[in-house]
Amino acid sequence: YDATRLLLDAMQRAFDVDGKIERSSVTNAIQSTNYEGVSGSVAFDQKGNRLDPQIYIYQFEGKDFPGKRVH
Repeated sequence: YDATRLLLDAMQRAFDVDGKIERSSVTNAIQSTNYEGVSGSVAFDQKGNRLDPQIYIYQFEGKDFPGKRVH
C-alpha cells in the first residue's frame, strides 16, 4: 500500500515540475520523498537507500497465529 502511494505521489510531483512523467524525474521525486504512511515514515538518503527501514521477522510454529516476532 505505502509503496504504491509513494510511487503515485512521486509521479504526481514529477508531472507538476516537468509537465510529463519520465524515469529520471520520478527517481528524483522519490529520492526527495518524506512520506508518512501506514508502515511509518518513509525517506531516502542521497544514494536512494531507505532511511531507518522497518523490517520484522516472524516465526510461525504449527497452527499458532499470529506468529511470534523474533526480530
